[in-house]
Amino acid sequence: MKKLILVFLVLICLMAPLSVQAQEIDNNATVTVALTTIIDNLDYMIHSSLNASGVFQHMFEPMVDLDMESITIVPRVATDWSVSEDGKALTFKLRR
Repeated sequence: MKKLILVFLVLICLMAPLSVQAQEIDNNATVTVALTTIIDNLDYMIHSSLNASGVFQHMFEPMVDLDMESITIVPRVATDWSVSEDGKALTFKLRR
């Protein structure tokens, strides 16, 4: 019986991607997120809950990111950046 259930679950997992169809992207779409707890605040600098962190990942895009395969910094919002001679200031050029 357990083997039958396992085979059934494997078949479902294999067939699930077949039901997905390409859809046109709507850049003006609304995203609704359901959470099981209340978010303490929406201030990115002082939030203290993991749920707020998950929401912020969808609200903000970082300037740069780290490519874990090549261990290099890759652009996200910033298309180019430079460091001042004294190393105290970063200048970013943003994409339009």
